[in-house]
Amino acid sequence: DTNRAMKMEMIVSGNARALNEVYEAESNLRELLPSMSVNVRNIQGGMARAKERGEYQPHNFPPSAYDATDSNTQFMTQQPLGRQTILQLNLGSADQTHAAVQKTFVDALEKKYTGATVKQTMPMGSALFVVAKHASGTAMLLWDGKTHATVNVWSTLERKKLADSFLKELTKAKWVRELRDDMPRGINRVVNFESDWTANRIEDPDAVDNADGDDAGDTGKEKSAEKGKPEAADEPDDAIKQEL
Repeated sequence: DTNRAMKMEMIVSGNARALNEVYEAESNLRELLPSMSVNVRNIQGGMARAKERGEYQPHNFPPSAYDATDSNTQFMTQQPLGRQTILQLNLGSADQTHAAVQKTFVDALEKKYTGATVKQTMPMGSALFVVAKHASGTAMLLWDGKTHATVNVWSTLERKKLADSFLKELTKAKWVRELRDDMPRGINRVVNFESDWTANRIEDPDAVDNADGDDAGDTGKEKSAEKGKPEAADEPDDAIKQEL
């Protein structure tokens, strides 16, 4: 009966020839059941047998064994200037107007960024593009005229909490975050936020490779990575409240 099927499972342990015997079993079944199609569907495990003790002696190279001149130079000369945050949002409903979408965007911007003003509004059919500026940077909104909007915010104030609070304002209007990217922006191939650096990494760039995985950005006590640069003064409480 061609509509019938049979499944057979094998468990093998401690046998160096396990894989060979699986294929031998397959051949034997084909001989015993010539009218049936026999196939191996899945093999789990089957790790390669480790070499005997003494035969395999790998050499582990420490980070200092590699020439890190270029990477250390890039690390020490990069100059982060701020944070760029890109948000992809779902507006939930396509029943929106240009005015309503722009108002949600501008209201959130004005609440969290000092001096926010709209510089240009460009309706494009059912879609909308808005360009705004604020005291520490710029912000842009691109709405596809349906349910998707992309928001791009640049600020010289790199504090993540500021971007977090701006996103929270947008979600109050029932906009749902789908994706978010936060990136440092600056010059000299910048890849770090200034708050990523610690004093010990300034003295020894190789410590970056040997670090124990501690996240310097979460301590809130980072210092500038530019050698000799004075520590920035703390912002007054009222300034923090104004931005946050």
